[in-house]
Amino acid sequence: MFLSCNSALASELNCLQRQFRCNSDPPRYSSFAIKCGGPEKTSRDGTVYESENSNVGPASYYVTDTRRWAVSNVGLFAERSVNLSYVETNMEQATGTIDPELFQTARLSPGSLRYYGLGLENGIYNVNLQFVETGFPPASSRTWQRGLRVKDFDIRREAGGSVNRAVQRLYKVRVSENFLEIHLFWAGKGTYTIPVRGYYGPSISAISVTPELLGAIDNKPNIFSYAELRTATEDFSPTNKLGEGGFGPVFKRTDSLFMNILKIKALLDQALFGKTVLHLDWPTRYNICLQAAQGLAYLHEESKPRIVHRDVKASNILLDIALNPKISDFGLAKLYDDKKTHISTRVAGTM
Repeated sequence: MFLSCNSALASELNCLQRQFRCNSDPPRYSSFAIKCGGPEKTSRDGTVYESENSNVGPASYYVTDTRRWAVSNVGLFAERSVNLSYVETNMEQATGTIDPELFQTARLSPGSLRYYGLGLENGIYNVNLQFVETGFPPASSRTWQRGLRVKDFDIRREAGGSVNRAVQRLYKVRVSENFLEIHLFWAGKGTYTIPVRGYYGPSISAISVTPELLGAIDNKPNIFSYAELRTATEDFSPTNKLGEGGFGPVFKRTDSLFMNILKIKALLDQALFGKTVLHLDWPTRYNICLQAAQGLAYLHEESKPRIVHRDVKASNILLDIALNPKISDFGLAKLYDDKKTHISTRVAGTM
């Protein structure tokens, strides 16, 4: 990629290099989220996905004014004489997600697409990558790689052959130089003429990067004062109440310091009993049941000490943005010794 360098351009290019000053200054950020190829969107869990609808062409890049994140692209759809857009618009509503609006656009690249997190606190982060395939035949293969982690990633295959079904992949990565790079690139597979000539390369709809909750960010305690909790829940507003737990009411946190484990909605029982517009198809319900059962099996057999929950019900199975279940509310739970094969307790829980 050849670019002329004036002072402003050189300053922005420095942001995309690990060793330059943009990343060696005291870090300012611990999370970011991007709506790839589209306008700003706010998800159901309150995450603000910043707009990324810049004019990223064959050899170009874009750095936000805050220098919080950046994107760069290299590649030209040489086989196409028309439709040279690097953004794909999806007019259908994606399934398998509570946030279909995140999949209305996707950033495309015929070669190499990179997203950068800049000025990050060092620590462990959850990187959530979100994709969707938009109604093309099985022969079309949209591929990407990140280092040696994933090879020949096929969105359509990951969606079980379904069209327009959201696919989300969560990875844990360590940031050690206040810098994160997500590299997606064409693995050499695609289509020749269908659906259009030269249909290939990576496609991604949204990215969110959040710190790991348990001791992930250096010198960041996980103890909050009453004043902080009051502010985060908007003075414990009833509109932010998720439900009633064994130890009292449970509220969602609404401020920008959302931790990953708190980004969960109490939607399972609402969906089952028709109190929400969220539609759970049978494969999604099966996956929720299976993962919840795996969580209980872990508590019963592998956790040390082992745990009996004693209040498993639909409202205590929470769903994250990817519709993965999380067992919550351990207010009535009991611990028992590893040497015991049985445990008896008094009747507890919810009728």
